[in-house]
Amino acid sequence: MNLIDAFEAGRVSGFGMPDRVIRSAMSRVFLFSDRAVKVYGYHVGVNGDLGDMNFRRAFYEEDFFWNHAASPEVYGELTGVRWGADEFQHAPHEDAQDFYISISPYAVPHSSCYA
Repeated sequence: MNLIDAFEAGRVSGFGMPDRVIRSAMSRVFLFSDRAVKVYGYHVGVNGDLGDMNFRRAFYEEDFFWNHAASPEVYGELTGVRWGADEFQHAPHEDAQDFYISISPYAVPHSSCYA
């Protein structure tokens, strides 16, 4: 199970089922009552292979660095996760199997143009 599937199934520690999911070509934004998270897909695109963990980790770290620097009120935190006990659980970045970005739910428009 990948992280997108886990969020859709409510199998990420500390989260239940999302209230809403915004899909875009590159990512999913999962909206909950008091927070939102962004997860990139696992496709090969113009930026590289997001299914390759080494590339994925580097992509998340750079993407978060620049987005947080430009909009810290929107891009809150990059969180690592690892599969265990039938769900994804938080993990240190160096041990993470995947990542999500916490974003402000108030910054997510009603369309997918920001996802």
